[in-house]
Amino acid sequence: MCYQAIVVVCGIALFQFMPRLPDPWLYLTIIPIVWLLVHAPSFRVAGLIALGVLWAMWRAQLILDSRLDPSRTGHVFSIVGAISSRPVDIGIGQRFDFQARSVLDGRGVELPISRLKLAWYEPHLALFTRAQCALKVRLKLPYGTRNPASFDREKWLFTKRIDATGYIVTHRANRCEQPSADWTLSRVRETIAAQIRASLPDPNRHGVIAALAVAERDALSPTQW
Repeated sequence: MCYQAIVVVCGIALFQFMPRLPDPWLYLTIIPIVWLLVHAPSFRVAGLIALGVLWAMWRAQLILDSRLDPSRTGHVFSIVGAISSRPVDIGIGQRFDFQARSVLDGRGVELPISRLKLAWYEPHLALFTRAQCALKVRLKLPYGTRNPASFDREKWLFTKRIDATGYIVTHRANRCEQPSADWTLSRVRETIAAQIRASLPDPNRHGVIAALAVAERDALSPTQW
């Protein structure tokens, strides 16, 4: 059983080198693969590798299907949920992950997305992890630049299971209720990162120090990755 699991993992690893998802008709190969596993022991290794590739392909397609519909890119939505990461100062505002409980379009139709990466271009806001918010946001599909030997932002967003990215639009209905002042691990990390930022105002320096001290990597630039 351990040997078979290792071979399947090899198939999953092989899938990582594919530049794009294969065509959906490849799922039809599951029937001959199962036949090989049952009736052709000499081809069992190949069958297990193919099974790993198909499983990884299926999981990747699930993640892509859960993302924002491309036809909705650029639209404004009403979201309700909580800030799920430490807000990072980007000079002209803050950037953070958001776990949405509800995402509604202008007609009140709910979208099946929940994990968002947002920017709020208000430089003097005091935001904290676990703050409960109701916001108006403009969303788009997660994407990013990809250059050889550099940081692949789109792949990083994929591994973080981000369904959409965007920013908060100015609206009088925007509000956030700050969490209690209990000293949770997130609050300790926020406090340490804030002190690092205050003592090292140069973002090229405090981003690296915060990443090493409290594993806060959002302030790192692509070249620092």
